[in-house]
Amino acid sequence: MLAQTEERFHGLLTIERTRYGDDVIVLSFAGELDLAELTFVHEVLEPVLAEPRAMVVVDLSELEFIGVKGVGMLFELAESRPGQDLLRLLPSRHASVNKVLGLTGVTAAIPAVSG
Repeated sequence: MLAQTEERFHGLLTIERTRYGDDVIVLSFAGELDLAELTFVHEVLEPVLAEPRAMVVVDLSELEFIGVKGVGMLFELAESRPGQDLLRLLPSRHASVNKVLGLTGVTAAIPAVSG
C-alpha cells in the first residue's frame, strides 16, 4: 500500500498528514499546539473530518506543548467518530503533554496505542 504524505507548517507547529489507501490517515503533530495555530489545524482537519469511515491515528509523539484549544480540537475529532473504533492516539514523548491529556480526559475519550 502506497502512502501519500503532506507536511504543513505554521508558526511553531508542524502537521504531517499521511494517508494509507482509503482506510487509514495518520496525523502527526510536532512542536506547539495552541490558540495561534487553531485556524491552521482546522484547515488540515477538515478533509479528515469529512471521511468518517477512515481510521485516524493522532500521533502526538513529537508534540512539546498543548494548550486548551489543542485539547478542544482533540475532543472535536473524538466527537466526529462517536461509538466507532476509528480513532487512536499515540502519546507524546513529553510528560507535560501527556499530563494535560490525562487531566482533561482526552486519554479516556481517545484510546491510546504505543509507538
